[in-house]
Amino acid sequence: MSPFGQDISKINWDTMWGPKLEIYNIRGEAKQQVWREVQFGPGGEAFVLEKRRTRGVFAEPMELQEFPFDIQDLSVLITSDHPEDDIQLEEDEEDMSNVVTHSFVDESEWHLKKFVQCEPRVTEDEYEKDKYKKPGLFFRCCVIRRAGFFVWNIMLIMCIRHSDAMVVACRIAGCTNRFKTGSGTNFL
Repeated sequence: MSPFGQDISKINWDTMWGPKLEIYNIRGEAKQQVWREVQFGPGGEAFVLEKRRTRGVFAEPMELQEFPFDIQDLSVLITSDHPEDDIQLEEDEEDMSNVVTHSFVDESEWHLKKFVQCEPRVTEDEYEKDKYKKPGLFFRCCVIRRAGFFVWNIMLIMCIRHSDAMVVACRIAGCTNRFKTGSGTNFL
C-alpha cells in the first residue's frame, strides 16, 4: 500500500516506463530475474527501483603479458538507452553484486576473485544520429592465473633436461678418459 492508499501490487509494469537496459560482453541469451519496488520520498514522490539478477555466459578479450603470472580484469557494462537526464543507474548498496565462482569455465587454470567493483560510466553511441550521453554502470572482477601448474611443469622439464645433459656429459668425459689410457687396444 502506498501512503496515499493505492495498492502497489496491482500495477501493470508492462504499461509503464522502462529503463531500456543493455548488457555488453554477454554471449547468447541471458536469464534475468527482474523485480520492482516503489519507494516514497519525504514529499510523497514515488521512486521505482528496478532490480535484476542476470545469469549468462560473459566473454572478455584476454590481455596476457606476464605468463604464467597473469592477472586479468573481467568487465560487464550495463547502459540505458535513455538520456542521462531521464534515468539514474546505481549499484544496490544493500544487496551487493557478486560472481558465482563455481560455474566459472576455466577454474582449473584461473582463480576468480569474488570481489566485484562497480563504477558509474557515461557513454555515447558513436553511430547514432542524435548523440546523447547514456548512463551506465561498469562492473569489474579479477581473475588470476593459477601459475603453479605451469611453474612446476617448467621446473620439472628443466631439471630432467639438465640431469640428462649431465649424464651425457659424464659419459663423454668417461669415454675420452678411456681413449687417452688405452694405448694399444682395439676400439670396435
